[in-house]
Amino acid sequence: MQENVISPSDMSRVQEEAALHSRHADLKDRLRGISQGYDRLRRVSHQGYGAEAEFEEPRVIDLWDLARTANFTEKELEAFREELKHFEVKIEKHNHYQKQLEISHQKLKHVERFGDHEHVSRNKERYAMLEEKTKELGYKVKKHLQDLSGRISRARHNEL
Repeated sequence: MQENVISPSDMSRVQEEAALHSRHADLKDRLRGISQGYDRLRRVSHQGYGAEAEFEEPRVIDLWDLARTANFTEKELEAFREELKHFEVKIEKHNHYQKQLEISHQKLKHVERFGDHEHVSRNKERYAMLEEKTKELGYKVKKHLQDLSGRISRARHNEL
């Protein structure tokens, strides 16, 4: 890769930016790993090592615990349980897309170093598509979580 620079000092700035970008990507990967480990720890602490738990996702488990203590009728609680199952599937789908995005990013970095222009172009398109879909699913998960939390909160306030 060639840079259009006027003097050697400009080139050092370009190299510093590349190093900074590389460190930023490394930190993001580490943060993602820590976050996934923390989620796993929460999941294990909520359900133990047994497979009897109704939900696996920590956020869904927390919502279910709150819903059971809220002022829901049996029918409302059952409907809420079904919605939480759908929400958990949505979270799992988002996690799957995040993993695919990470794999695509690694492949793109590899292809940029060794691949031809057409191959790089195809991988960039795939990465952009996965990135957009992942962001969209992340937004939907966030909004759904807010909606479910709000419904529980309203049910709990009705108790008062």
